[in-house]
Formats: sequence, structure tokens, C-alpha cells
Amino acid sequence: MRNYHVRRDLFWDLQAGLVVGILLIPQGMAYAVLANLSPIYGLYSAIAPNIVYSLFGPSRESAVGAMALVSIMVGNIISGQTSSFRSSEADHTQQAPLEERVNVAVKLAFVTGLMQIGLGVLKMGEIATYVSHPVMQGFCSGGEILIAISQLKYLFGIKIPAFPYAYQTLEYLFQNIQDTEPWTLLLGLVTFFLLYALSRWRRAARAKLERLRSAAPPSDSTTPHAHVWTKKLLLLSNFGPFIAIVATAFVSYGMSRRGVAPAIIGEVPHGLHTYPSYAITLKEFRDLAGASFLLAVISFMLTYSVSKKYAGLNNYVVEPNQELVALGLADFVGSFFGAFPVAGGFARTAVAVEANQKTQASALVAVSIVLLAVNFLTGSFHWIPLCTLAAIVQVAICGVVDFRPFLYAFRASKSEFAVMFTTFAVTLGLGIDKGIIVGVALSIVALVRKTSHPRLKVLGALPGRRHVFRDVTRYTNAVQAPGICIVRIDESLNFASCASIKEQILSIANDPNVVLPKAASSHHYAFGLGGGQGHVEGKGSGEHGLPAPFRSGSPLLSVVRTFKVGGVAGGAEGGAVELTAKEDAVEEGHVRSQAGDNQGAQDDGGARKKLPKRRGGGTEGGADGARVVSQDVQEEMGEEDPEVSRVLTAAKVSARPKHIVVDFSGVNHIDLSGIKMLDEVEEALRKGLPPQILYVVNVKSTVRDRLKKSPLWDRVGGELCFLSLPALLDHLVGDRYWAGKPRHGCAVENAERQSGSNTPGGQGGDDASETATWDGYTDWVI
Repeated sequence: MRNYHVRRDLFWDLQAGLVVGILLIPQGMAYAVLANLSPIYGLYSAIAPNIVYSLFGPSRESAVGAMALVSIMVGNIISGQTSSFRSSEADHTQQAPLEERVNVAVKLAFVTGLMQIGLGVLKMGEIATYVSHPVMQGFCSGGEILIAISQLKYLFGIKIPAFPYAYQTLEYLFQNIQDTEPWTLLLGLVTFFLLYALSRWRRAARAKLERLRSAAPPSDSTTPHAHVWTKKLLLLSNFGPFIAIVATAFVSYGMSRRGVAPAIIGEVPHGLHTYPSYAITLKEFRDLAGASFLLAVISFMLTYSVSKKYAGLNNYVVEPNQELVALGLADFVGSFFGAFPVAGGFARTAVAVEANQKTQASALVAVSIVLLAVNFLTGSFHWIPLCTLAAIVQVAICGVVDFRPFLYAFRASKSEFAVMFTTFAVTLGLGIDKGIIVGVALSIVALVRKTSHPRLKVLGALPGRRHVFRDVTRYTNAVQAPGICIVRIDESLNFASCASIKEQILSIANDPNVVLPKAASSHHYAFGLGGGQGHVEGKGSGEHGLPAPFRSGSPLLSVVRTFKVGGVAGGAEGGAVELTAKEDAVEEGHVRSQAGDNQGAQDDGGARKKLPKRRGGGTEGGADGARVVSQDVQEEMGEEDPEVSRVLTAAKVSARPKHIVVDFSGVNHIDLSGIKMLDEVEEALRKGLPPQILYVVNVKSTVRDRLKKSPLWDRVGGELCFLSLPALLDHLVGDRYWAGKPRHGCAVENAERQSGSNTPGGQGGDDASETATWDGYTDWVI
């Protein structure tokens, strides 16, 4: 305001203020009726709050005043706090006197304003983030339907008692539908349909202008003549509600001369008055505190959403704490002039933007229009029909009710849909206050549940893209490095998630199946596993080419499996176990010991097939390997053979991956509980049989700083935590990891070669180049 440019901004602010001021008159009167107050108090709520917000508010566009959702909340609070409802002897279906309702309304604005100022001073503007979008969507949708139901009594001309629940209002309406006043219903419906048609035209015109604006080249600043007239008509259409109340007031006056006048506003106080809202007792403050806090949060969230939207469109930032203080001051000061709690409204703000509002000076013009009406036109308000005000509210509700977010939530997230729908149902059935409380509680429960039950992903590399790792359950062709299990955590490590993450890591580390792919299409596969060497070989298409445990149905159908077990303890070479199965039948299991090259053969219907031999002894995949053996094999054999049971158990233990790599790329925070959990996991893996080594990689700086200060740092890799997944795998296995692309310079690999020591799999260094490959990985076990 200090840098106000008169020539550039004054005309547009005058135009916007005139349009918004005329809109505030019918809108404020309608929303005051919604709050169980006389219509004049809606105009009072448009005067002082607008002046204060224009001086202290951070938004250049937001227009505050009475709002439908806030008004119905105010009406419910007034109904619950007035003596007529609190007295056990009172008729709970009758309204309290207007004076008492006004007393509660202004004191409610006083307390709400104080709370908003306090929250802003305490920098609690981020409170808006604690109410999720599903909760707000369900709450607003339920509240909008409640608003529509509350206005039916004015449209039908039926005197409906003030029931606490919406279904009671509908029940009474249907039971007394014969009492409908035909002329009132006719006048209300005609007004509703005319305003609704105008609203639909406005929406279509806005969409058309937006399409033209987006399609026009940036350098083209000209506007076609027809489009100029569309913009002018769009601006003039904002006078529709005002014209409606003027026209229906004349109609109402004419009908009264014939003795069929609808229900009208009646006498309205003249001029602006002051109210002693500060004269509040401690008991009244306690009674209003809970409802005021809820109202303070909801009205702030609604106002802030409007301000943030238009600030983004005009490239500036709205500070939430300043918004809280400005809105609190508007409520606090407004309470002394008969205003009830207010909020920023999308409709008013959109109208101001359409009228090319430049600054908040337009709010002062709008206030001047309302002041003129309060001081000079109150006598004319007498004949305004209540059904016209109800029609204005119903049209406003039709413009904002939208159930498409429910359908989208149902498709995208069932849990969030449950929160949204439950909030909607509770709001509609039990009331607005209970709806928002239940919705927030459900969203917190859902957040805690999601946080405490994160899902870990087992990763594999995509064939031909050795630096790209993906979830093996989504990418069935993703493969895992032999003897290495890579797990990604997509959740911060805190006290809530630690127990579940620990359980999942240990479960994955103890499950030998995690190092095998779950599916394959049509290719040859060979897997190296666990603490020793293992090999499962097959060739085929679809399920029938897969190892049996990973196909649907019986693990013994349509495939012959051979499991070789050895090196269970300390890497010592053991014998080989062959379990022979035949298609659709299980033949006798054989346990055979072999020495030397361990060159076994498998009997498949009388034909013997030799397993490939490789230099250094043993079948392809190494001499002291372990085969993944499913417990389903023993179950299908039908006998509890002790020797087979021992071999199966030994095979499972031996086939565990030796290295457990935890990808921390999705971990943004770790607390002391998370560090303790990692320490326990590392110790459990290190002391297991066989021992397993834990590494963490892709650690972000904030998490790494905490890990460095703990004794756990060196035990989970130390400086290796800086590495990416490919770099860590290169560090562990060097050239043997990269199929067809020898990589040199790995310290571990070079040291092994120079010293002539055996490679970790029990093979000599010269054998590394002859290892069999599958989709980019060598069949080498660390």
C-alpha cells in the first residue's frame, strides 16, 4: 500500500471493489441465515474483518467474510451453547432468542480470534499440514451437503425445528411435506434455476477464456472483439445474486398485497452497532474454547488455501503465520462490531481476480458499498424472501460439490479412500465437529500404521543395464548378484518403523529364495547361491522352464530338479545330494556321496544326463555349493526321511546369501532407535550360521553424520557407505561381477590376483574368466 500506483491500479481496484461489494450483500445475508442469525449480521461480518485483513493480510487477492462451511459450524456451535439447548427443561427443537444467539456469536469470534493470534505468534502456521487432503475433502463434501439440507426449510416454506442431526431434519420434512407453501417453493425454485443456469454459463465462459489464453502465443497481446465482450458479460454476471434479491423483494411485496407472501427477512436493525464481546466470563471461555480452536483451524486452512493458490498464480509467497495473525485480528476486531467468525472464500476471491483487482485497496471499496447498504438500505431488506437467500446458498453449494475425488481415491489408494469416506459419512451423520475430529484421528492412525509397517524391496539389476536396480516383484527379469541380497528401505528409520524393518531384514536374510528370480520368460538360467556354490539349470519357456519352487502349483510338476549340497560348515567340501522328481509323479529320493570331481548324474526316466564339468572340479557353479531346496519337496515325498530332512535343512542354511546390502537411498532420517535396530541386525547376521555381513550404501549426509558417531559405522561398511550399489558390488567381487566387461583397478580383486590366493568361491583366480553367466551376472559365489 505504501507504493500504491494511483494511475495504474486505482481504476481496477474501484471496479473490483464495486463488484465484490455488491456480491457481499446477498452472500453475507444468506450465510448469516445459515449461522442461525439475522441477515444483517452477515453484512456486519463483511465490514470490520475486511478492513483489518486488508491492512495486515499477506494475500493481495483474498476477500474475507462470511463463508458457508464456517457459517454452518457457527450455527451448530450457537445451537449447542445457547441456554435453550443447555437447559434440561428446554425444548431442544426451539431456537434461543436472537439476542442470546448474537451474544454467543460475537464471543465465539472473540475467542477464535485470540486463538488464531496466539497460534500465529507461536509460529504454528504449519498446523494446516496436519489435516490431510482426504480428511478435508470428506469434511467439506459432508459439510456442503449439510448446508444444502439446512436450507430446505426455507425453500419449502416449512417451519422445521432445530434438530441436531441432518437425518432428523429430512425425516420431519418428508413427514410434513403437505405443509409446503406452493408460492414459496415456486419462487425459490425459479430463483434457483435462473441462478444455476447463470452459474453454468459463467463456468463455461471461464473455461473458454482459459483455453484461448493458453493457446495464444506469448507475443500476442491482442484480444478478439468477441472475447472482450465475453469478459465484460462475465464481470456483469456477478451481479446476478444482487439482482435476484432485488427482483424477488418486489415480487414478495406484490404477493403480500394478495395475501400469499412467502416468509421474508422482516425488520432489520439500522446502522452499525458495537457489541461488548470482551465481557466474557471464565466459564463462557471454557465452554467455547474447544469449539473455537476447531473453528480457528478450519477457517485458517480454508483461507490459507485460497491465499496460497492465488499467490502461486501471481508469483509471490504467502507466509502462513502472518495469515493466522491477520485472520485472528479480523475475527477479534470484528467481534466488537457484531461479526461472527469469517474466512476467505474462493467465490469472492475469484470474482475480485476476474475484475482485475490489483491491491487490497479494493476491499476498502467493497466495505464502503456494504456500509452504504447497512446505513441506507436496511428498510428495503424487509421484503427479501428467505427462499431467495436459500436459493443463493444452494447454487453456491452446487458449484463446489464434487465427488470425483472419491472415485480417484478409490482407484489410487483404498486406505485414503476409507479415511475420506469415513470422514464424509461421520460429518453427514453426526455433525461437522465430530466429522473433522474423526477424520484427523483416522489420518493419524493411518499414518502411524504406514510408518510402523514399511515394505522393504528386494532389488535386482535389469539385464543389460548394470547400474539400474529395480524391485524383483515388479520386474521379473531383474536378477540379483550371486551370494548378495540387496534390500531397499523406503522409510525413515525411527522408533515406529524399527521393529518391522528389523523383522523383514532378518526374514529376508534367512530365506534362501530371495536370491532367486521369481519368473523368467524364455531363456537359459543358472544361479549361484549362498555360502557355497550351487547351480540349478533349466531351459524352457514360461513356467515350465523355471525351477519348481517358483512355479504355480506343485513344485514337482513338469521339471526334473537336482540339488547339490556341500560346504555347510566352514566351507568344507561335502557330498552331493540328488533328489529326483518326474513329471506328475515323485520317484524315490536318493542320497549319494561322491568324491573327487563330484560329477553326478540324474536318472530321468532311464536316461542319464551328465552335469557340466568345469575346471577346478565340481559341477558348473563350483565344488562346494548349496542348492535351494524347498520344504515343499519333502512334503510332496510324503515321508519323514531323517536323512532327507537333514539334507534339506543343511541346504537351506548353506544357501543363505553371505552379504546383505541395505540401500539407504530412501532413508531421510534415522533416530537412536534406528541405530540400535541396525546394531542388533548386524550382530544377529554376524553371529548366524553361516555368518552374514551387513552393508549400507547410498546413505544421505544427514543419516551418515549420525551413523559416523556410533560404533556401528565401521561394522556396516564404514567408508563404503558412500558408495552406490554398483560401486559396492564392484568392490566386493571386482571383475567377476561384470559379465563380458572386465573391470580393473578394484583393490580387493587386484590383491587376490597378485597374491595368487583362491577366490572366495574356492576357485583359483584363473577361473574367474570362465564362470558361466546369466543376464549379466557371473555364476560366482562370494
